[in-house]
Amino acid sequence: MGIILKNPDDQLAVMALSMCAKQPKRGVISGTKGCIEISNYPRATEAAHTETHEVITAGDTSLALQYEVQGMQRYIDQGHDDGEFALSVDSMDILTNVRNQWRMKYPFDRSRLLK
Repeated sequence: MGIILKNPDDQLAVMALSMCAKQPKRGVISGTKGCIEISNYPRATEAAHTETHEVITAGDTSLALQYEVQGMQRYIDQGHDDGEFALSVDSMDILTNVRNQWRMKYPFDRSRLLK
């Protein structure tokens, strides 16, 4: 299944989703200067640029929960999150809009209970 998105500057993005059991979890970001492949998404520790063969490494998968706790603690201490939460809400709004257009409802969806 695919979703085509367009922003106010007429830039396009395509989000393709496939859900297959026992498949590797991989993210691919494609652009005009090549692709970035992220293996073991969303607990990745490296990403590779397909054109330059550069590999970017960061973090440790076994510390994923600790990173989440540190991020939440930083948010509490600073009172803001440098915009990450707003980006998450934007993503949720986009996907909720798509889900509504497709008339997909979660069993626990509160809006379904209100009708």
